[in-house]
Amino acid sequence: MNKAIFLYFLLLIPFIHQQLKPGKATGILTNGFFFLLAGSFVTAYIRLLVYDHGILATDEGNYAWIIHRINANPSLAWPISGPLYVKLINFLHQQCHLPILTAVPLMASLVSTLLPVFLYFGYVSILGGKTTDSALSCLILLSSSYFLWSMLEGRPQQLCLLFLFLAAVFYHEYLADNSFKAFIAFFIFYVIVFAYHILSFFVLSLLIAIMWYVGYLNGSASLYKLSSLIIPLIICALLFFHPHSFYASTLSGIKHYHLKHVNLPVFFSLAFGAFGLLLLFKQKIARAVHIGLKWGQSAIFMGMAFLLSIGVLVFQYILIEKTITDFYAGSLAKFIVFQSGNIFFGLMYFVGLHILAKSPQKSLRFFVITSLGLTWITLLFTFLSFFLGSKNWGIRLINFWVVFAAPVVAVAWVKAAGSAKIAVVLLLSFFMAVSLIHSSKDADLFRFEYIWEKDDIAAIEWLCRHEGKYCIKHTGHDFTSHYSKENSYKRLMAILCDRKPIICSGAESSLVKKQGKVEIYRY
Repeated sequence: MNKAIFLYFLLLIPFIHQQLKPGKATGILTNGFFFLLAGSFVTAYIRLLVYDHGILATDEGNYAWIIHRINANPSLAWPISGPLYVKLINFLHQQCHLPILTAVPLMASLVSTLLPVFLYFGYVSILGGKTTDSALSCLILLSSSYFLWSMLEGRPQQLCLLFLFLAAVFYHEYLADNSFKAFIAFFIFYVIVFAYHILSFFVLSLLIAIMWYVGYLNGSASLYKLSSLIIPLIICALLFFHPHSFYASTLSGIKHYHLKHVNLPVFFSLAFGAFGLLLLFKQKIARAVHIGLKWGQSAIFMGMAFLLSIGVLVFQYILIEKTITDFYAGSLAKFIVFQSGNIFFGLMYFVGLHILAKSPQKSLRFFVITSLGLTWITLLFTFLSFFLGSKNWGIRLINFWVVFAAPVVAVAWVKAAGSAKIAVVLLLSFFMAVSLIHSSKDADLFRFEYIWEKDDIAAIEWLCRHEGKYCIKHTGHDFTSHYSKENSYKRLMAILCDRKPIICSGAESSLVKKQGKVEIYRY
């Protein structure tokens, strides 16, 4: 694996160096092919070398288990956040005759291979055909584990990174050109996101509202154009709250798990009240935005903004302190090294904003508005983590934010390359390699046991074929840790044969089978 990472690092250097040559733009197809290779390499490294043909037992394993339960009992009402994703996996399972444990990672591998290519072409479209800027943006995106992890793991949010991006692009075109075709394309992707992943839908709705409001402040979007958001939103809301919709069980699950400490009437009253105030005080807010743009030209102000964002991120980590501490085995040095790509991504984002505040670029306006909009949404969700069931909402939102922030970050890296090109090339290559290792959650480096490796699956399959008093243990993992493999074994065996495995507790008598690091004993 170390050799593969070193090879990845060496291959990145000449490509990044070529992108930073002034006036030496490479062709769009050449870059597209490179990102296809990059997506293929990253996917193969994770799936073949680290997971050893296995499957993640986190969201991938959860969805595999949920789909198995739904198929076993079709009348079961299960609160799922991605109904269309479940339908897609079930299509591969039932129509293509693929086992669920094959269909989930296969779908994830296909998406992670192609996603960098599609995002690259999306960047080219928005940036007016600037292939070099688009390639740098995509390279910088691959330097953040916040993107890599969400790109690699098979779950609804994975493909919604692309769907949400495309919906925002088409809405931007609609606001700019009043294009009916762009509105239809936006509407299609808006509905797809709604059916594919409910969290992505909420994020997209807020982002579109922010995009409209920015246009409303500068006079390019009227109240009439607000209907372009309200009408699709009402249609989707009616479907979401309908008692027989595919989200009916999800709604009850959200109320029970995430919103049990939230007074919904009060929450919506505050939300609509805040929106009314934004409309009422349009002129004052426009002046405040104008002042903010001037402040953006101050390096001191942008430095303070960066430190504030670090503070918010630290606060998010405090909310999930147990998870973070376990994952890095309590090592601050390991945390800093493997988060270095993300830290520099955030730092260079604010440097890029500072440069653009002084010298605005029309082609980057879309990315400035959307990334700043998602920054505010991330702050909102991080605050709401106090009241919601899960506590990692800030990180989930950063997964979306990096896609829109990367072109702004690229501005700062290009500026730095003007005086230290070799250092920039080496740093970017290093961050991309380190973030790939970080995103792999390699159990040899991190305390992460939620992977069903080939040996795990083979051992559980053996147990499924043999009746009797057997227990199972994994010699390489601690079953008492936060990322306990014990619970994941229960789900894996439920998928394969609807039985519960017995975890060895020390009373076992004789070794019956050894499958790699997995041992089965008679007791």
